[in-house]
Amino acid sequence: MQEGLFSRQLGFLIFLYLLGSAIIYVPESIVGLDVWIATILASLFGLFVLHALIRLQEMYPGQNIMQVSELILGRVLGTIFNLAYIWSLLLIAALVLFDAMVFLKIIYPVTPEIPIAIIVILSSCYIVYKGITPIGRLVDLAVWVVLLLIISAFLSCLTLFEISNITPVLVDIKPVLGAAIYGAGWPFTEIVVIALLIPYVIDLNDNKKTIYYCYGVETLVSVILSF
Repeated sequence: MQEGLFSRQLGFLIFLYLLGSAIIYVPESIVGLDVWIATILASLFGLFVLHALIRLQEMYPGQNIMQVSELILGRVLGTIFNLAYIWSLLLIAALVLFDAMVFLKIIYPVTPEIPIAIIVILSSCYIVYKGITPIGRLVDLAVWVVLLLIISAFLSCLTLFEISNITPVLVDIKPVLGAAIYGAGWPFTEIVVIALLIPYVIDLNDNKKTIYYCYGVETLVSVILSF
């Protein structure tokens, strides 16, 4: 069996990855009822980043983002860009770990934070050690469990939905734009981390639309969560 990811699996990974942060990121305190508009605007920036990454991969097949940066910018500027990119990955990893800690602390309030952090880090290291193909298989299983939970939660709350809860619309556009900029930076620009995985997608040229579909579904779920 060929080693790597399928477009479907990368799309599922993007869905799960962004959704995990979107559950915690909801700027109602800033935007109020217009939070769903801010989420849509923020997702457009993430879509632009995703499209740029896929387009670069099509232009430079088999090259990862660090190799491409040196080809485009030259060795010196490319190295500076790569160092900045690695630093951003470290920051994102720290923030994702913090998000996981916040979520798990709610579930296990009595358990100390350090053992929880160690378990999360060791689990992540083990998955990375097993390779990219097992990650794809794990995502194939996990996404359906998450979708089932989302659908169940949505159906259970459907009777509580009232259109009046999202009106009036755009009473003040400044908070909406501010929240959209914040959301574009977090969580939607987190998508830059997948730049290292795109070269391993086996069927990118044939099924890249699947990645966009998964991103669109994640945006839709994030909008629903903001109501």
